[in-house]
Amino acid sequence: MKKVFFILILALSPICWADNDAFMKAQRDLNHGLVAFTKKDTACRESAITLPATIFSNININAEEKKVALRYYHAKSIFECTQEEIKNYLLASATIAALADEERARSVCGSNLLFIDIKLHLLKAEADYQKLDDSLKASLNQIELLQQPFKLIESAIALGL
Repeated sequence: MKKVFFILILALSPICWADNDAFMKAQRDLNHGLVAFTKKDTACRESAITLPATIFSNININAEEKKVALRYYHAKSIFECTQEEIKNYLLASATIAALADEERARSVCGSNLLFIDIKLHLLKAEADYQKLDDSLKASLNQIELLQQPFKLIESAIALGL
């Protein structure tokens, strides 16, 4: 019996170590993913500009349409700027969840809510944006400053919104 127990321990030890190593690697990937997202998000926000008050001067657009456009292009620029880091973090998170016990898996999935919220914010803004006239959307899409990160509140104030 002792021999069988000893053989089982020897046989199972590499499996346990392999699982532990995989979990530790996944945990490192998750931590690196969070750090990478934080750095990229900070860089995106620090590079953001305040849109000039004249940005819509060549377009026939009312105040409500300006608000819709600003919300959409702001959410889009933030998401696109950090999209790769979000994907990497979510993949690492899913890996941890697959390797972890049920409680840890739930905790890790809960930490994904920030990233899911970023995408949901974009989808809601895009739904409102899609209701705008197609010719207005085409004109807005030609404005290069809307395609990069910008400060939403400061820009809205500069535009008198």
